[in-house]
Amino acid sequence: MSTQSIGPGAPDASQALFAAQGDELSRLKDAPASQQDTAAERFQTLFATMLVREMRRALPEGFFGKDAGADTFDSWLDDHLGKTLAEQDALGLAGMLKTSIADLGRRDES
Repeated sequence: MSTQSIGPGAPDASQALFAAQGDELSRLKDAPASQQDTAAERFQTLFATMLVREMRRALPEGFFGKDAGADTFDSWLDDHLGKTLAEQDALGLAGMLKTSIADLGRRDES
């Protein structure tokens, strides 16, 4: 990520990104527990799907070869494997995120 300024007097891109993430995190830690749980579970699903996709891309020909339509089946497989991993909590990421969000809320209260 570049650390050059966007323009005169403008913060650099990384500072803007971190500020935006901080704002989102502040809103999330103040949200009801059900919204925090949903956000953590959605992130885990997204992460698992991306993980499966990148692992599959490491294969020379994928699972379905290089024929027409193979990319559709590859994408379908990525989505379903990622969703299944998340539903089974195979990565344990959602629980860690929920705990971290709760810890942030407790730190602000003290």
